[in-house]
Amino acid sequence: VAELMLSNLVTFPALFLVYTALSSEVGNKPILFTAGIALIASTACLAVGSPGSALMLLGIVALKLSQPAFSQTTNTLKGEMFPLRVRVTALSISGTVGRMGALIAPVLIEKTRGGPGSEGEFNVFFGTLITVVAFAISFGL
Repeated sequence: VAELMLSNLVTFPALFLVYTALSSEVGNKPILFTAGIALIASTACLAVGSPGSALMLLGIVALKLSQPAFSQTTNTLKGEMFPLRVRVTALSISGTVGRMGALIAPVLIEKTRGGPGSEGEFNVFFGTLITVVAFAISFGL
């Protein structure tokens, strides 16, 4: 529990930095670009680092600092780019699909994974994830 609380405490300074940057003259594109690069770097640190290593800790801190920057900047951009009617409709659909995904994901993970420690434990889950992302990309175009 202490690790969870400690990792969530890192988010507060990140939100302060994001809101400060969004209200400054920096602009949204540099913030999104920097946050995106930091998300990619943090994911690489988590993928390469061994549990308990300094690289893994760096990946967790970078993820906790960059994810709020990316999501808050994206939310700000949605309000600035789209008219009210389109924005409300799109956010309603997005919220509904997100809630359905939050309900379905734990069941999907539990039903599709193999035995604990098996080689292809999450292969079906990743296949489903790729299918959903491909569908979303093709439907969005």
